[in-house]
Amino acid sequence: MKRQFQRTVTVIDGVITVLLFDPSEKERIVPLNVVLDLDESNDPVGLEIIGFRDQLGAAVTEFVPDLLDESRGIRFGYDSDSDAASIGLPIGSGARLSRSVAITASAKLDERGRPISIQFVVP
Repeated sequence: MKRQFQRTVTVIDGVITVLLFDPSEKERIVPLNVVLDLDESNDPVGLEIIGFRDQLGAAVTEFVPDLLDESRGIRFGYDSDSDAASIGLPIGSGARLSRSVAITASAKLDERGRPISIQFVVP
């Protein structure tokens, strides 16, 4: 029986990586404009991606059903009417949302347009 891939969030030297799917050998990196939600301790608690399909390409919506599977470790939401995605980050302190900041992250896409990971630095 094949083991199901578990999504992860890692923090290494201040760089946060949200791993959504198994990495592939052929990946391309694209800039991704996001809104980063921070709690009272300035810890990231979520990402909002306005223009998810517009920024990452039409093929990305093919993978939304897999991303919505919360049993794989990270909460993901998508509203097709507004083309907005949200990702809950399980690394905050649990304190209340304090502020949101617009940042540019990097997204890795595989050859099919599947979003492998999103990487960013907290400002």
